[in-house]
Amino acid sequence: MLHKPNIILISVDSLRPDFLGCYNSLKDTSANIDKVANSGCLFFSAISQSSWTYPAIHSLITGLYPSTHQVYFYDLFLATPDVTLTHFLKKDNYLTGFISGHGGLGNMKYRFGKELDYFDDSRCSCPELTHKTLTWINSNAADRFFLWIHLMDMHKDVIGVAQDKISADELTEDEIKGCTLKYEGGLKEVDRCIGMLMKTIQDLGLIDNTLVIITADHGQEMGEHSVYFTHGGQLWDSVIKVPLIISFPRLLSGGKKIYNQVQLIDIFPTICEILRIKDSKHCEGKSMLQLLEGGEFIGQSYAFSEHRHQAPQFISTSDWQWSQFSVRTSIWKLIFTIYKDQSRKFLLFNLDEDPREFNNLVDQEKEITLSLIRKLEEWINRGNRKLESASSNFDEETRKNLERLGYL
Repeated sequence: MLHKPNIILISVDSLRPDFLGCYNSLKDTSANIDKVANSGCLFFSAISQSSWTYPAIHSLITGLYPSTHQVYFYDLFLATPDVTLTHFLKKDNYLTGFISGHGGLGNMKYRFGKELDYFDDSRCSCPELTHKTLTWINSNAADRFFLWIHLMDMHKDVIGVAQDKISADELTEDEIKGCTLKYEGGLKEVDRCIGMLMKTIQDLGLIDNTLVIITADHGQEMGEHSVYFTHGGQLWDSVIKVPLIISFPRLLSGGKKIYNQVQLIDIFPTICEILRIKDSKHCEGKSMLQLLEGGEFIGQSYAFSEHRHQAPQFISTSDWQWSQFSVRTSIWKLIFTIYKDQSRKFLLFNLDEDPREFNNLVDQEKEITLSLIRKLEEWINRGNRKLESASSNFDEETRKNLERLGYL
């Protein structure tokens, strides 16, 4: 029997697909990522379940929507056991590790600390994180391992965006150009890190038996709706559409381009099916393995995302300013917002004709609007079991990092 693969999951904070060469960007910023895409499977329509990091990465690692896992804000953590990918991998005798440059994910230790053999969420840039990553892989190359890496070099605070100056009316053309160049520079650092990582597993003889997944927690606004270098609010495609690249030479033929719509929550069940782990039925995502192998996708034709908003802090409160949900097909997208006073707003966009989401067609396309409203209501009222989240105060280092990141 063939050995089960090593797994490397790479999530790049704030990475938009359209800055990568493999997604037809003309910028020379992603040669190593493009190489992985050319040897693997490239998804052109992957949707995150939220518009910012904390709920999105919990959806990624549980296969659940935020309204199911209930971990919306930085002071919350997942209290319910037995629903994370790392839990199943530990049961399957994997060595597990998490290395992040974020610095504000300290509360994840309350859940994942029991399921991770190594946890490091220290605020750092790509060179330092790369060193930590390569050291960990070299030390554990003889084991069957899962390593999750979260890179931060494209986040808004790293590229020098003032937290209170994101409007197109407040920024000069030189400031926009300068921050865009810094964003591209951050991508070059990320790409260099991924290149060194791929070379290391190649040199160690692990490349053919290593499943590599490259994605993002969310994207970034770049002027589409008169704001720049921000996220964590409206569910525009510029923020919830993310890159997704899957490479596994032993199993998957390279150079495959996949246009079917998928979701971040589909990654968990895909890994489980590849590993033949059968007891992850709690997942709300669907395995993409059949699609990766060239067959028809038996997953959902709709993608759902959600966001709960309160300002100025990204910490839990029952006093929401507004909540937003979106339902997306390959052509149409409906965004539903409910405000504190119970007033409501619907936006409908034809993504083929209006990919930047400028023209609200709610009044013109009433049948499609009603159909998607019904689908969204059905999803909101789905009979799933909501999990429990718990809260904890931040340690001082985590609090300082979250302030630096602009979340507190």
